[in-house]
Amino acid sequence: MYSITTRFGPGISILLLRGLALNEKDLFQVVQRVRAEEEIADWLRRSVDLSSKARTNEMLLSPTIEDALKLIPTPVFDGFYPAAKNMPKTTPMFDVLLEDDRQMFPGYFAVRHHVPASESLTRGL
Repeated sequence: MYSITTRFGPGISILLLRGLALNEKDLFQVVQRVRAEEEIADWLRRSVDLSSKARTNEMLLSPTIEDALKLIPTPVFDGFYPAAKNMPKTTPMFDVLLEDDRQMFPGYFAVRHHVPASESLTRGL
């Protein structure tokens, strides 16, 4: 089973869920039940507490590669996030994850325009 937690601490997905006052189990149930991403987005719009949106965005955009390396040994980190090897240590981890996804799923991102991470978090909620 897929998990969004790690042995090093909560992953960015857990932090996002906490910031939006959601839990992992509820999200997984919705994902299993719906047929399209738009249905998940609709559920999120109905379910989240947007009063903490700015604080959640700041929390997610603040951690950098340097911060992650304080918790995760470099060889392990490099194995998880090969895209980060060529990025400055001050790069936000959200940007690392976004670039990692672009490299893993180039066909998906090829049909969408580029939105910097700093502009994309919870924007559509």
